[in-house]
Amino acid sequence: MGDLESGLWISNSKLRPMFEERMRSGQQHLGSLIRQLDSIFCTGMVFLRRNSNAKIFSLVYLVFLHLWVIYILMSHAPVSEDTTGAVISLENINKTGGI
Repeated sequence: MGDLESGLWISNSKLRPMFEERMRSGQQHLGSLIRQLDSIFCTGMVFLRRNSNAKIFSLVYLVFLHLWVIYILMSHAPVSEDTTGAVISLENINKTGGI
């Protein structure tokens, strides 16, 4: 048998046509997905070009989204070196559950 990591075993295998077909099918699906996403984004771009209110709303939305992500990233609770995050979460659940 050939080297498994390099894929040389496939070259002499009876499964080679099946693998090639699956790769071809995956490439077709990926291409279709990319075309669909491109169509969606182009439609959104045309919509934003035609509507100035939509431009302003999307800009405000993106600013608030970034501020929210920064807030979430900066507001983490201090974690002690003795316990893991899972233990801290379980302790918080137990405190709120009245156990």
